Amino acid sequence: MVRVLCSLSVPVGATVPDGPVAVHLEILDVSLADAAATPVARVDAVVTGRAELAGPYGIDAGLTPGRHYAVSAHVDCSGDGSIAPGDLLTTTRVAVPVDGGAALLDVPLTKIG
Repeated sequence: MVRVLCSLSVPVGATVPDGPVAVHLEILDVSLADAAATPVARVDAVVTGRAELAGPYGIDAGLTPGRHYAVSAHVDCSGDGSIAPGDLLTTTRVAVPVDGGAALLDVPLTKIG
């Protein structure tokens, strides 16, 4: 079991609602280029404010050496449960190391316009 800690980086100038927002983080198996990514672990949280939004968030996952994994994040600022304008998402690959130790990853977010 690997413990992955994710710290979210909110883009400069992005507004975060003052009220509670839902944060969804997943570790995805992205080993196969011609297939959809497969979720292997997930954590959901409800946070308030920009400072609490940053985390860190802990995810425990059973990862297989030789496979490739990435973190996916969705901050539901719109509150509708789907990806919508105003939400924050990962848009770049954030690789998860599979060496068996704890990892602290910076997960940059992009505001969806």
